Amino acid sequence: MRLRFFIIGTLGLILLTFALTSFFYAKATNSGKKNRKPFTIFMTLLALIGLSGFSYMTYNFVQTKYLARHERQAEQLIDNTTGEKITTKANAKERLVLPTAYNTVETTHPSVVAFPEKWHGYKYWMAVTSYPKGDAAKENPHIFGSNDLVTWEAANDLKNPLDEPKSKEFDQDNNPKQYDSDTHIVYNKEKDRLEVFWRYVDDIKQEAIIYRADTLDGKTWSDKKITNRGPRKTDDWVSPAFVKDESGYKVWYVANGYRIWYRESQDGQTWTKPVEVNVPYENKTANMHHWHLDVQKIEGKYEMILVGSKQEGEKPDLEERHVMNLYHSSSPDGKQWTDLTPIIYPSQKKEAWDGRGIYRSCFIKENGKYYVFYSGIGFDDTRGIGLSYGADINNLTGVDMSNYADLHKKIK
Repeated sequence: MRLRFFIIGTLGLILLTFALTSFFYAKATNSGKKNRKPFTIFMTLLALIGLSGFSYMTYNFVQTKYLARHERQAEQLIDNTTGEKITTKANAKERLVLPTAYNTVETTHPSVVAFPEKWHGYKYWMAVTSYPKGDAAKENPHIFGSNDLVTWEAANDLKNPLDEPKSKEFDQDNNPKQYDSDTHIVYNKEKDRLEVFWRYVDDIKQEAIIYRADTLDGKTWSDKKITNRGPRKTDDWVSPAFVKDESGYKVWYVANGYRIWYRESQDGQTWTKPVEVNVPYENKTANMHHWHLDVQKIEGKYEMILVGSKQEGEKPDLEERHVMNLYHSSSPDGKQWTDLTPIIYPSQKKEAWDGRGIYRSCFIKENGKYYVFYSGIGFDDTRGIGLSYGADINNLTGVDMSNYADLHKKIK
């Protein structure tokens, strides 16, 4: 506690004690009858001044000693791309509990939409893939609903997953050659329906497909339909991020040498030719490669979060994808982007689910506050999704499940 608080409080306590003692002494001895009224007023004022001083000390004591225990404290980490020390409190204490069809809460590839009011039971809807210990055979799309961003359940008792391909072949490490990945969810306002996209990889036929399934009531989902189909080497939409507005669909994805590409469509089926968009990193010295991303249209402009990996040599090191940071950029038109700046780093804790790296993440903005759902990778290959929030996306606070009272506070 600061010295001035102690001095003010001590003086206040002395004044309060003196005033009360003098008042009761005068009353008990029946002294000062002639000046009783002025005396009483003076002692009352003295007591109030003393009480104010003592209350001031007590309030600041509670603030500094008690409430501070429950505030997230910033932690010192090392930026694995620059080696610089950084200070952050963006890492969540625990991952969200998202119970999948495979009796695990290990998930990745989150995508979230928010409604002003509940839409068929839930204010928030999430698409995500299960991914326990990186098992691609279980990397299938799941749908969850929530009304508080913290507690999630299978939406309307949906029997997850939406899709579950069975691979006909496996590689030498027993990984499936046919598998799902990379979910994304949007709300089609014009048709009042949710649309979920996901990527299907077929390394037997060497092709990749983007599927889509829709729901009008949050309970019954359509059969999957093809949004895009192409060769793995030239037209594989890695981590596609869709925006749906009154003009149609826009999509950003990674392909052809870790570059970001952009397309548009009126109906979500026929797409314009791909246009490369340049999204540079703030750190110009590192040889950075793009990987998974999310894009949202917020207040008429576009914002992106993206994980990127540092590559030392000519040939990409796939292990670098497991130690990535999460970056943020913005754009007035979705084509010209500001430099990517880091917003979330791996926690670097050996026992943590996000200790080793950050993976595909997503975000929303509501009531002046960003909510970032980030995928984490642990040193034992554990997966999970954490939640960070804040008015400034460059100064986020990770959720602590023991105290998240300010999670939904509106920013004035």
